[in-house]
Amino acid sequence: MHFNAVAGDSAPHFPWPFTVENERGIKVGDVLMGIWMAFNKEVLEDEYSSWPRLRQSMAKWAFEKRCQVLSLCDPEQPFLDEIRRCDSFGAIMFFRGIEPTVDGGGWTITFGTH
Repeated sequence: MHFNAVAGDSAPHFPWPFTVENERGIKVGDVLMGIWMAFNKEVLEDEYSSWPRLRQSMAKWAFEKRCQVLSLCDPEQPFLDEIRRCDSFGAIMFFRGIEPTVDGGGWTITFGTH
C-alpha cells in the first residue's frame, strides 16, 4: 500500500510518501505501524525552515504541547524531543482513517481535530 496524500493538507504534494508491505498480506497493524513510523520521524532544520510561516507556527505549538503532556508522566524530568512530522499538522492530530486517492495512485490518510 503506497501512501502519497493527506486529506485537506495545503501542501502542493505530500512530502513524505511511504509504502507499507507485508509478504504474507497487509494487516491493520501493519498500516498503523507504517503511519506511526512515517510521522514519528524528526524534521531536519532545513526542511522546517522551508515550510510556510503558518506551518512552522503550527508545528512549534504542537511540539510544545506534546512535550508538556509527556512531561506530566515524570514532572521531575522534563520531556525533551525534537519537532517531528506529526507536529507539522498542529492541532489536526487524530487519525481518522484512509481511503484510495482520487486518481487511484495510492492511499490518502485523513487526520482530524477529534
